[in-house]
Amino acid sequence: AAGTFAKLRSLALAQSQAADARPVASVRSAPTQNLVCTGGWSGAVKIWDASKCECIKSVKAHSDRCTGVSWAPDSSFIATCGADGEACVWDLKDDAPRARLRGHRARLGGVAVHPVGRHVATTSFDHTWRLWDIETGVELLLQDGHGTEVYGVAWQPDGSLVCTGDFAGLIAVWDVRSGKRIHHFQGHSGKVLCLDWHRDGFHVASGSDDHTARAWDLRRRCEAYVLPAHSSLIADVRWAPASGEALVTAGFDGNCRVWRHRDWSLLTDLKAHDGKCMACDFGPNLDDGVLATSGYDRTFKLWAGGDDGLG
Repeated sequence: AAGTFAKLRSLALAQSQAADARPVASVRSAPTQNLVCTGGWSGAVKIWDASKCECIKSVKAHSDRCTGVSWAPDSSFIATCGADGEACVWDLKDDAPRARLRGHRARLGGVAVHPVGRHVATTSFDHTWRLWDIETGVELLLQDGHGTEVYGVAWQPDGSLVCTGDFAGLIAVWDVRSGKRIHHFQGHSGKVLCLDWHRDGFHVASGSDDHTARAWDLRRRCEAYVLPAHSSLIADVRWAPASGEALVTAGFDGNCRVWRHRDWSLLTDLKAHDGKCMACDFGPNLDDGVLATSGYDRTFKLWAGGDDGLG
C-alpha cells in the first residue's frame, strides 16, 4: 500500500489527447490490456493505446450522446450506452456491433458488463434497469423498482448483486438470481450519478450532484462515510481495482481527487480539465498508480506517479 500511496501522491500528467469533437463523458481502462476506451457526446467510442495515446479503433456507436462505456473482464469487448436509448456490444476486432440491445423507452444513463462477461446491465430515464444476454441480445430482466430516472450502475465483484442509483437519491441493491431488491441506501440529497463496488464485495461508493461522494457498508447496512469531495456535481467515482486502498472522484469543478480509503485523507488533488471533469478511472491492467480522466474540454488524459511510464 505504501508504494501505491507514494505513486498517487506524485501523480503528474503523462499524456493528453483531443478525443472527440464534443465533450468526452466516459473513460474506462481495460482490465487486462494497456488500452483505454472513451465515449463522447458525438456518439463516437474510441479505443486508445495507453502507452502512445494513439487511437487504434473508432466507431460511431450511437446517434446521440454516448453516456457510458464498460469493458469485458478479459478486455475482449466493450459495452456502450447512449442517449439514443440503445446499448451496444463491440468486439475489438470488428467495426459492426456484436449486439444491439433495444428495449428501453428513454435515454440510457449507464452500462456495466457482468464480471463473468456474458451479461450486461443498463439503466435508463424510463425508470428501469435491465439485464441482457450478450450472445443473444435478449432482455433477461426488466426491473421497474425505481420511481424516477435511473443512472448509476455497478456490479458486485462476484456478480451476484448489482446496485443502481436514481435521481431521487436512492441506491438500490438487487439480487440478480431472484431479481428482487434486497436493500437500499438513502442519504444523498440529490441525484445519484455514479456508483462503484469495492473489491471486498461489501463497500459501495456513490457520487451525486449534492457535491458529496459517499461510502456505504452493505454488511452493516449503513452509510460508512460522507466525503465533501467537490464544489460541484460529482460525475464519477472509482475504487482502486488492485488494492482497494483509494477512491478517485471526478467533479464538474474540473478537479480529479484521490482519497485514501483507510482514513479518507486527500492523497492527490489534480486540476484535471478546463471546465468539467466528466469521468475518471484507474489505469489499464488494474494499475492503481495510474489515472485516466476525460472532460468537457474534449480531451482525455493519463496521469502517472513516481518513475512509472505507461508502456
